[in-house]
Amino acid sequence: MTSVLISGYYGFDNWGDEAVLETAAAGLAAAVPGVEITVLSSNPEKTAARYGLRAVSRTDPRAVLRELRRTDMLVSGGGSLLQDVTSSRSLWYYLSIILAAERQGKKVMLYANGVGPISRPWNRLATRLVLDRVSLITVRGPTSRRFLEELGVTRPRIVETADSAFAIEPAPVERVAEICGAESLPDLTDPTTRPFVGVVVRPWRGTRALEAAMARAADYIQDRLGYGVLFLPVHRDADLPVVERIRAAMRGGSHILRDLYSARETVALLGRLRWILSMRLHPLIFAAVGGVPALGLVYDPKVEEFLSQAEQVSVGPVERVTLEDILLGITEIEADYENRVARLGSVVRELRERARLNNQLAAELLTGR
Repeated sequence: MTSVLISGYYGFDNWGDEAVLETAAAGLAAAVPGVEITVLSSNPEKTAARYGLRAVSRTDPRAVLRELRRTDMLVSGGGSLLQDVTSSRSLWYYLSIILAAERQGKKVMLYANGVGPISRPWNRLATRLVLDRVSLITVRGPTSRRFLEELGVTRPRIVETADSAFAIEPAPVERVAEICGAESLPDLTDPTTRPFVGVVVRPWRGTRALEAAMARAADYIQDRLGYGVLFLPVHRDADLPVVERIRAAMRGGSHILRDLYSARETVALLGRLRWILSMRLHPLIFAAVGGVPALGLVYDPKVEEFLSQAEQVSVGPVERVTLEDILLGITEIEADYENRVARLGSVVRELRERARLNNQLAAELLTGR
């Protein structure tokens, strides 16, 4: 039986990364019928139950090496695995998995990766040496391609595709109504329900001033525009404290999504919003797939790149964003709302095709056809 081992940031209940796994696994299974997929996860039992896949502990060296020996191909990604902004430790973890696969003569594919930033000299050297030996690299945008060229990665084929989340098909509208009921939200599928705006924030250095601005912006959305506000904690343990501080600073009430849902369910839910204001990348992608415009708060180049690709509104780097910047962005998106929705549809259609290319290329590499 043909087998693939997937390495990434899985099992941590970050619904952006979980969506990457869900869509990548489904795409690979469709492209290579009968393939056995195993996932390296921080919570193998939960991952196996959620997706019906084999899963082993990502922190058990014996289990990882055993799976590398038995697999035909390592798939690393997708997402921003290879960067040292979060930590060098994370970068070296993923490089070590790739290197171990290479030493065993396995095919290795970087799947829809966002590569960089990598600033430390030793990290850059190690990344170049390891990546120059992989079989194939697909990247989700031109910034990653340019960064690989800057590092000096020249041997593997590098193909610019798109994040696998663009290939998500939304769940039925009836499922959105069920989620709203379970979350004690107004029924977003009901045309008489007032419009809602999604808000996504994450912890970042020096963001207390931003939190105060976000609270005032949320009040503006409710008081001046008459929209409801729905907070979406993407990485629950990390994001929830920030969300709760903003909610406590607001004058009015707000709603919060408490549970973790599948990628298809999340896209369908976000597709019922008016627009989204987000610091994180994958909610921006989910909203776009659902036809919903976005304002982005830029904490990482990947967010700026997406906003440019999808012709969405950037309110600037999080370290310098003010309330006035956010309100100007809101005015911009509201003033040209219908045109933005129409343009978004054509952009997403192209990105969906590029996302599906990841699976086609993986299948060609795995089967040799």
